[in-house]
Amino acid sequence: MDARTLGVLLAASLLGLGGCTTELRKPVVECSFPSQAPPPPGSALVATQYGSISPIPLDAVQFTDHALTRQVAAQSLHARRSPTNTVELSARFINCTDAPLVLGARTNFMDGSERAVEAPSAWKNVILQPRAMGDYRESSLSAEVEHYVIELRNATAKAP
Repeated sequence: MDARTLGVLLAASLLGLGGCTTELRKPVVECSFPSQAPPPPGSALVATQYGSISPIPLDAVQFTDHALTRQVAAQSLHARRSPTNTVELSARFINCTDAPLVLGARTNFMDGSERAVEAPSAWKNVILQPRAMGDYRESSLSAEVEHYVIELRNATAKAP
């Protein structure tokens, strides 16, 4: 018996077992949030004159709305150089609630001395269905980029 015939027979036998399988469980996103800890070690934006802000880690996501820290998880964050030496970012966010969320995200690109090398990107909406994920992507215009900060806000909240 050749491999193709064996594969067809195996597939047919698996289809015939449909009534004998155990109940399939629908995967559900489960989020766990660590207790508030100090920012991770590494580069950070800090106030040098007045000390009026806490450090903001570079190359990270900054939640501008504290309530979002219990509703959304940043699952992954990636940065790479494009063929033109600009920076391409991608972030994956998970909605940890049972309601749809609309996030606003924008990126600030900085050079090695933490100075802005271009204006912040425009705010982009990231729509997250309940217990689902969504992606955010942004690219720099400058090849001088060494660091970035992605700001994340609730896009449906009313401005003060």
